[in-house]
Amino acid sequence: MNDLTIIVTESPGLACIPAALRDWSAAGLIRPFVWVARPDAAGRALVARLIEAGDVTVSSMGDILARRSPAHVRIIALTSDLEPGADSTQAAQFVLAGVREAGGQMRTTQAQVLVTRLGVRTAALTAIVGWHNLVISPDDASGPARAHTTLEGTATDDDVARFALPAVAVIGALFDSVDAGPLDEQNPPPGASFRVLRAFARHLDGGAVREAMQAQVLGLSEGYPLVYEGGTTSATYIENIDRANLDMAAALWNRHGDVLMSARRQPQVPPIESLTLWKAFRMLWSFLWAALKNAPLDWANRVIYTGKAWAANAATKAIFGHNSAFAVVVGGVRGGDGGNWEAQVRALGDLESSLGPAGEGHQVHARLDSLWQDFVAGGLTLLDGQPRRSDMDATRIGTELGILRSGRMLAPSSVTDAFTEIPGGVRAATRTDSLAPYDALAIRRFAHALNGLAADPVAGAEASGVVERFQGWWRRVGTTYTAKVALRLSDEFEQRLAEIAENTKILQAAAATSGLPDEIRQEQGRLAKRMRLLVIVALVLVVATVVLGALSIIAWLIAAIAIAVWILGWLIGSVITFMRGQHRLFQLKNMRAQALGKADAAEYNLAAAIRDARRCGDAYRLLQLWAEALAIFAGDPLGRASAEGSDGRGPGTDHPLAIQFGRAEVNDLEVARRATQIRRQVFPVGWLDGVWGTFLASAGSLLGARGTVLLDEPQLLYRQRAIQEDTLLPMWVAALQRDGVPGVAGADLWDAIVSALQTTARPQLEALLGHVRTESGATETLTEFLGGLTGQVSHPTGFPSELFSAAAVTRDLTRPVTTWCEERAEGLSRTVVLTQSSDAMPPEDLQPQQDSPGKPRQPDQTIGSAETPIPGPRDPEPIDNRVF
Repeated sequence: MNDLTIIVTESPGLACIPAALRDWSAAGLIRPFVWVARPDAAGRALVARLIEAGDVTVSSMGDILARRSPAHVRIIALTSDLEPGADSTQAAQFVLAGVREAGGQMRTTQAQVLVTRLGVRTAALTAIVGWHNLVISPDDASGPARAHTTLEGTATDDDVARFALPAVAVIGALFDSVDAGPLDEQNPPPGASFRVLRAFARHLDGGAVREAMQAQVLGLSEGYPLVYEGGTTSATYIENIDRANLDMAAALWNRHGDVLMSARRQPQVPPIESLTLWKAFRMLWSFLWAALKNAPLDWANRVIYTGKAWAANAATKAIFGHNSAFAVVVGGVRGGDGGNWEAQVRALGDLESSLGPAGEGHQVHARLDSLWQDFVAGGLTLLDGQPRRSDMDATRIGTELGILRSGRMLAPSSVTDAFTEIPGGVRAATRTDSLAPYDALAIRRFAHALNGLAADPVAGAEASGVVERFQGWWRRVGTTYTAKVALRLSDEFEQRLAEIAENTKILQAAAATSGLPDEIRQEQGRLAKRMRLLVIVALVLVVATVVLGALSIIAWLIAAIAIAVWILGWLIGSVITFMRGQHRLFQLKNMRAQALGKADAAEYNLAAAIRDARRCGDAYRLLQLWAEALAIFAGDPLGRASAEGSDGRGPGTDHPLAIQFGRAEVNDLEVARRATQIRRQVFPVGWLDGVWGTFLASAGSLLGARGTVLLDEPQLLYRQRAIQEDTLLPMWVAALQRDGVPGVAGADLWDAIVSALQTTARPQLEALLGHVRTESGATETLTEFLGGLTGQVSHPTGFPSELFSAAAVTRDLTRPVTTWCEERAEGLSRTVVLTQSSDAMPPEDLQPQQDSPGKPRQPDQTIGSAETPIPGPRDPEPIDNRVF
């Protein structure tokens, strides 16, 4: 409530009251208030002191009103009839005039509160017209219907203040959780009349019970709650953690297999071409002509390169163009400098930029928001049993839902579960300081390097000790959901790198088929010589036969037959020689055709593998962030770690009976019983949906100015990409590692629980707060402690008759006629205030006692209307208006 209470005192003796209220302010029991005190004779200005949390700020009243802009101002003028001049009428009216002149829509309530004790009253009663004029009843009791002790005789200023505190605090609505006062909705009685008032207050600190209940209801130290469905337990804890997490990870990747691998092209392998007799006969003539021209190699090249010429595309150029990024990528496969996966991912981005068509346009990043939404959904399902995707079912154990007992079984955090037991020698050799439990690539490569070190005779002793600790750590974290997801993604990433290396070999083999090997060159030269020799031999035989026929040595018929035989023999011999000589040439031709057929597909598949590997690398980099965010959330989903506990502050023990402070004692059995009932309501199947939504929605506030874009659309975090410009996700995860889960979800859930306890489950709340330890150390029931403040007061105790004149006693004005009660709860703590007041009566009905017999009584006085402040006779000098 936007209100402000101003306490005005002129008498130094009454200054003890706001001074004591300052102690209560320091104890966190009351709200800020302003104290206006008249300075000594040397000063001329009213001094306004703003008291907040025990601190005092001296300022002008106008400045305080301007800065706080209250909608309601209460002005309490403290006066006394214990000594002459102990009133604040002039200063109080001046403060009221200044408040009204400050403008705005401020509503005011003004009251003169008179402090008195029986037997020592000396001053006259001075009423302020238009104000509430109240006399604090000079008695003390623990309740409105309980025995009262009258306050008589002289007392110190501190003692007077001690007994006046409850009434001043209640009238001024100063208690921290009570935002209303008994006079707020009342009009002052007409004329110059007084009412007698007594006040009671109880403040019950339920902090200890609250902490016990929060630990039982919201605490996860014993594990995640076994979720309820229809008010009965429907879940059990999963024992085979590895299987449950593996199944959920597999279901996730079944939905998002396109992230891992795109389509591939199958190589078009040409059929094997054999050298038949007819083909040899047809090819013989072209080869023979080439041999006669002494150009058999040109002929062989034409035979091999009868198909289309092979031209290397962008992917092949990345291999043969001495691309440094390509060397880093394949270096990881070879175990070289590319062993750092982050360097490989960066190199893949550079390498992809050299491929078409991306190299001619812009690099396209995959939309992975649905992957991370499903990744989170799978994790939440393992914790609360609610399937959030149709093909990512919850674990079933018989007829019951299976949930993980601990968030660390789902997603361990690098803050608490990283492997850091790496001595200096191993750290230097492996270049690894620590391992995150979900960084499968780094874990796998560290294990490979560590095993190599353990086999080294020199460094083996130190490395062997690390191997045992490392394996024990991995056996624990390797069964988690985030590790399973990371293992599959890392497998695909390394398979893509191996695929890049394999396609590289295919292209290198295709490149190696260009030109003729020296062995083929030599064979073609020898074959050409043989073919030329056969031609020469055949020509010699034919010529010789013709000569013999011409010389009539043989008959022309025989010569013709012989020539036919020589030609046929040459032809058969040439074909056989040619076929035998070109066998290896045709093998080379087939090898080249097959290599070129594979190269066409390999070029396409190499580009696809590079893009897939880059996409897997980007996804893996983002997975490191989402796995950490899920781990921090799963470890503390309600933000209980950041909740503030009770600091146990109190106002001390020296208080009148009218006001009591107590602490509710913890009944462990009752707390456990009520906590079990509450958990059935607040932890149904799927309870983490709203909690995760609140967690995600808090990201914008957690990031401050940089997170403004997330305030209205926190879902943008899912769309963050693994590039430098998208920094909100890394910043959010870093903030979570630093500050933990904001306690918003836990606070909201606890507020709902408290609201139910204060309304529909009020009997359960009364049972929880059933026993109270008071300031004296005694234990009372809650009913005894409240002293009847919350019930109907049927027979209230009357005010002390010594306070009234005989006529007033006769008219029964000593009886309380109005009761006002206000009860406010803050959490499980409670503040109850109650006032009793009499009918309004003229000052003569409250005649002060005579100091001694025979001494005349001072006449009663009435101050004029509060609208026109009138300087009193005790202050001849005007009041300086510098207070406003």
